Amino acid sequence: MKITLPRVSCLALILFGCWANQANAQSDATPQERLDFDIKYLASDELEGREPGTKGIELAADYIIDTWKEFNVPGGAENGSYRQDFEVNMGTVTDKDKTKLQFTSADGDMVVEIDSQFQPMMSGGSGNIENAKLVFAGYGITAEDENYDDFKDLDCEGKVVVVIRMEPQQKNPNSVFAGTENSSHASISRKLQLAKEAGAAGLILVNDGARVADSGTDELAQPSQFGRVDETIPFFHVKREAMNKLLAKAPLTSPPGEKLDNLDAIEATIDANLEPISQEFAAVTVDGATEFSRKSVVTSNIVGVVEGEGPNADETIIIGGHYDHLGYGGYGSNAPGRREVHNGADDNATGTAGLVELARRFANADKKPGRRLVFIAFSGEERGLLGSFHYVEDPLYPLDKTVAMVNYDMIGRLRDAKLTIFGAGTGDNFGEICDNANTDGLDLNKVPSASAGSDHMAFARKEIPVMFLHTGLTNIYHTPEDDYETLNIEGANRVVDYTERMLRGLADAESRPNFVRIENNRRRTRRPSYLGVRLDYEADERGPRIEEAPEGAPAAAAGLKAGDVVLTIAGEEVTDAAELTALLTKNRPGSSIDIVVMRGDKEMTIKVELARTPRRSRASGENANPKSNPESKSNDNKKKDG
Repeated sequence: MKITLPRVSCLALILFGCWANQANAQSDATPQERLDFDIKYLASDELEGREPGTKGIELAADYIIDTWKEFNVPGGAENGSYRQDFEVNMGTVTDKDKTKLQFTSADGDMVVEIDSQFQPMMSGGSGNIENAKLVFAGYGITAEDENYDDFKDLDCEGKVVVVIRMEPQQKNPNSVFAGTENSSHASISRKLQLAKEAGAAGLILVNDGARVADSGTDELAQPSQFGRVDETIPFFHVKREAMNKLLAKAPLTSPPGEKLDNLDAIEATIDANLEPISQEFAAVTVDGATEFSRKSVVTSNIVGVVEGEGPNADETIIIGGHYDHLGYGGYGSNAPGRREVHNGADDNATGTAGLVELARRFANADKKPGRRLVFIAFSGEERGLLGSFHYVEDPLYPLDKTVAMVNYDMIGRLRDAKLTIFGAGTGDNFGEICDNANTDGLDLNKVPSASAGSDHMAFARKEIPVMFLHTGLTNIYHTPEDDYETLNIEGANRVVDYTERMLRGLADAESRPNFVRIENNRRRTRRPSYLGVRLDYEADERGPRIEEAPEGAPAAAAGLKAGDVVLTIAGEEVTDAAELTALLTKNRPGSSIDIVVMRGDKEMTIKVELARTPRRSRASGENANPKSNPESKSNDNKKKDG
């Protein structure tokens, strides 16, 4: 499924308050006030985290364009446009228009609302249910050693099965199900497997009461949380409130004949004697559907240009910074499970605002730069540097005449006046230019290599000298807490002031910088060995999940499959896509390594012989987030089901 969103007019900003009117007053503001305003808007809730394919990122794009138009920054894309469009694969998504769940009882129809009352689970795949009977199967467990079987003597053929998450007697340290720990019977994939083997037409999962009591919320799982296994049976996660509403209309019956009209009573009855009470609901039928499809969206690099003047005017300096972020979390978030707006104030509203401000300054300066300056707000960076890689494969200005690339990514937390410049050794005159621009006492940390992961890397691979300006990571990186209020706006303005001087020196230098390969860094930052998988964008609590293992790549040749969750690589634990890529980098092409995966409810060790990364492969075939923060690891070490 390919989606192209309509362009959002600047007038749409009025819907979100008075942003547009305030923007028109920027011509009277100081540079720092302009920067402050831009950051505040780009990091506002109205933009909903600026994820590609959303209204929020289109508002951000239009804001950049309208601001540049106001300050006479011409469009730098084809035919004077500001947009360089490209596609981004967003992975598998729910088709909400085709997904539904409805119960029919003697009291009439009961429609269950998607998002608020239920979520379809991708591990069940797409499917339809029509007028199926409904049965209750306890916790969905068959455990011979524990003498407990929710499916014993229960006719599930062609019916929809309701099960409770986890297992009985969770608070009982003497429970046969591993006491207060989780046994293997808590596995959601196992519950799904048993329901399918019993001939069920669909599965409904409800949270257990202990989970709800401990967390204080009856939270629905995200569609991809329990994995993705196509062509099984439709699988719905339903809130207890909705199931209790149905039970009030069509209660179950305990062995002594008591009415059980809510889940608390049902769980208490099972816990009391550790005896299943599986049964068919009286006169209840189910109609439902789940529909999932792959989604790609069109997004844009936003490009402005300030032409140069003089003998080097045909040479180009790229100034870049990505304006996309993580939307409501999921893929790339360091706050797994929290579906909240990730405003990305530092990452990278600060860099985007700095980029916008630099274009304003140079476009309205008394003196033109000695070389052309092309300002690019990249999209798709958080999906794997997609916008910058697209640019270098389809450049708007000749790469052989592109003499340098300067990148902004996270410039909003200047501490102790320390500014890090990665790639300061990749141009033979960069050191002198950086030092000459430092007239206000910044503590420059000039890192010779271009090792840090951001949009400059696409240019470095084309042997274009790069500088990446950065003020450091914090423990709120890639979380909902990365908000405007945490920023050092005065410090960000110092970085922009410094960069303006540095760019002037770079643009006006008599000779272009020569690219310098940093040999000792080559060993640390060589391209990762090639595994050849595409990873899911949605987070899985156990590790990165393989969405696709293309035929002919090392992963497929070794037996890795779509749906496998990667647990360890060469004995080291893998928690996310970035870590997967880092571990591949540590193992050279041609080496054989053990990769441990979960396939369904089975843990498997697969030996893979890694290959050399193909030249045109991006992120080595792994959709890894290129930036990582060791301070932002999850503290959730609790044992989980699924």
